[in-house]
Amino acid sequence: MQDALVLTPNRRRVWTRLAFAAVPIVTATIGIRVKAGPVAGLIAGALFAVMILLLLLHTHRSSIVLTPYEFIEKGLGFQRRRPRARIARLVRANVVVPRSGSNDTLYVLDANGEVVIRLYGANYSPQDIDRLVRALAVPCEGPDRPVTYAELARTHPHVLSWVERHPVLLAWVVVGVLLLLVAVFVLVMLLLDVTGYV
Repeated sequence: MQDALVLTPNRRRVWTRLAFAAVPIVTATIGIRVKAGPVAGLIAGALFAVMILLLLLHTHRSSIVLTPYEFIEKGLGFQRRRPRARIARLVRANVVVPRSGSNDTLYVLDANGEVVIRLYGANYSPQDIDRLVRALAVPCEGPDRPVTYAELARTHPHVLSWVERHPVLLAWVVVGVLLLLVAVFVLVMLLLDVTGYV
């Protein structure tokens, strides 16, 4: 009987992403403080700090565990368990994301072609994904060159989620929601200032 294979996110990649994210976060916090006042800046800074803390906790608790009987995905507040016998094949693609580089992504499929679990290379090294592919020992296919989600959708549409099939639309939705939240926040702060509560 083989031992369990345990993969954990690449901590260096997480810290690198946080370092790059720190500049706009600090800039946004200062901008909010200047535009809406010190209380708004403090609230925004606290919200950003909570988001970073949750990301770090999620990274610390995340892992992929492959046992002789199960495929287990663990994260902050969740654990997904799938029978290993359900895994029939793999699709592996080096997906290029604009302004974010490329990530080795592994889609674990059942016999019906349904995605059991997605493993994103933003969190795991190519060597870890290699180890998992070897340990699963099922057929693995995919493009032999880096592709965008749109290109992958043409050859393997069944593996992509709605978000992966519509990244531009998702980006616009996220930007719209963030702008709406900032507008509501600024409006509330201005109203509090006018009424003398701030």
